[in-house]
Amino acid sequence: MYIVLKNQKGAINIALEKAGSERGLAEVLGVVKSAIYYYKYKDRPIRKDIFCKLVEFLGLEESDVEQNILKQLDKNWKQKIGGKNSYLKKVNSGTFRRNLIKMRRASREMHKQLREKLCGRYFLNQYERFRKVGWYKFKTERGEIVRNILEKRIADKLFQFGINYQYEPCININKNYYFPDFKVNNIIIECTMWRGFDKPLKLSKKVRNFEKMGYKVFVIVPNNLRRFYKRIENYLIDEDKILNKLSPRMTPS
Repeated sequence: MYIVLKNQKGAINIALEKAGSERGLAEVLGVVKSAIYYYKYKDRPIRKDIFCKLVEFLGLEESDVEQNILKQLDKNWKQKIGGKNSYLKKVNSGTFRRNLIKMRRASREMHKQLREKLCGRYFLNQYERFRKVGWYKFKTERGEIVRNILEKRIADKLFQFGINYQYEPCININKNYYFPDFKVNNIIIECTMWRGFDKPLKLSKKVRNFEKMGYKVFVIVPNNLRRFYKRIENYLIDEDKILNKLSPRMTPS
């Protein structure tokens, strides 16, 4: 831990006056003489053990100390400043952008090779990684952990009416791998709570690919978000009407 004082120069001057010289104060604090200069003129953070010696030497009360502390820094404050300065230097010189582009290219090439080598297993691995960081936090009555409250409501409704469904199954369509929210035989149910127009654009492409493979697709969104999904309006269905499209006798294919 390191300490920076509000009036560090004034505190060091008082200590110097009491110690008689920079050398004398350096001996009291157990530091090299040059450190006194940096504490006084450069507001260099003071290591906590040295700061405690300074407080004891000046005979300060605890309340006085707390009022005069400007900030406290972690022990790695130098590394943080050095890292920030290095980053700014690279940004200003253009090195950071060039390195970033190289890293992105290398990452794309690596993932391309993995896709070619692992095929479907690559997408399954990516999917499992996504699930770990994708904030899946709602538990259904059947025991799955799903992403949002809308998915939970649909899953619970299907379970309560005896409709055997698959949650986020892997579907391969011409080497494109998809994980739709729900699959019941040849019926796909997508549930989304995303705002904005980007999601419907991506979803419309996915829906068309599902249809090419013979799937019937329904998309459920909250009523207050339907305005964003006009692009796929023909696929939208109210949450309470989805059961009318299904049969309790259905089982996953």
